Amino acid sequence: MESIFEKWSNSLNEFLYHEKNSTNSREHVRFEEITIRQQKIVQCLRTRPRTFDEIADYLDSQSILLDRDLRLSLRTFQRDIKNIDSIYQISIEYDKSTLKYNIVDESDARKPTQYILGHLDVLMALSASGTLPDYIIPQEKNKASSKYLSLVLEAIETKKCLSFVHYKNYIEKPQRRKLNPYGIKEHDQRWYVFGHDMEKKSFRIFSLDRINHIELLNETYPEDKNEIQDYFKHSYGVEPSLDEEPVETIITLSKFQASFLEAVPLHHSQTIISKAKDSTSFGFLLVPKHNFIMKLVSYGGSLISVEPPSVKKAILNQTIKLTKNLTKDYD
Repeated sequence: MESIFEKWSNSLNEFLYHEKNSTNSREHVRFEEITIRQQKIVQCLRTRPRTFDEIADYLDSQSILLDRDLRLSLRTFQRDIKNIDSIYQISIEYDKSTLKYNIVDESDARKPTQYILGHLDVLMALSASGTLPDYIIPQEKNKASSKYLSLVLEAIETKKCLSFVHYKNYIEKPQRRKLNPYGIKEHDQRWYVFGHDMEKKSFRIFSLDRINHIELLNETYPEDKNEIQDYFKHSYGVEPSLDEEPVETIITLSKFQASFLEAVPLHHSQTIISKAKDSTSFGFLLVPKHNFIMKLVSYGGSLISVEPPSVKKAILNQTIKLTKNLTKDYD
């Protein structure tokens, strides 16, 4: 069974194959320009709705900038809209009242539109030259974390068991594990697979960059009785919180640090409790485990106050350890 990533890739390949073999296609059509044109259409409409003439003018300017023929007719544009929806799962609609086209707002978190749009930005940066320009400095990616992604997704979709060798940071000898995979989760640029460990007979989660020699077994397993989203509903990071009661936690941050949290919420339960001149208080409803505590520790002096006392104590214990470690040889 195809994963969403494979479907995206296969849709693009099918489209290009059709273009190459279509009798209506120009004999020397440049397939890269078709792809770039469609990506530029998406890029153009991400900023605001536009008329067809505005889109055509934008593509004309990009043709000059990139030294490629990205011009199009209304008929070609209508075909591009259909292919963008098919390949990238990005829907473009026409508003008769304004005579403008716009990208349909996909607010459903279960749809892949926003995820694809984020990666499409990088793809468009690569399209023109095939490499990233020197003035673009990307964040280092953990390649080992994603190389088994397609195989793990296949196991989940077909309900087949996985066998792999797991390497722990604090155990020298790797261990062969057998897992009924329920789902995957991304956190801090790492992919994790979680499910039922056959040997431990309990729920486990493994970072994909810590496994090797993975095999898809010809053994199936029953559907998980729990809702997949419930495993991490009240969690921050990759520590499951199923059947654990969430705690109402309130933190107060300095104005500077609070602005980052307002722009990119830490957790889906995040709310703004109050705002003062120099600080903002945020509320969370979650299980405050290690990942969350360490995130709060990372705010350092920007963290002004924390409630309840149990969470505050956990933060202080970490800072006390840190202080001891850094001051034991300090003159």
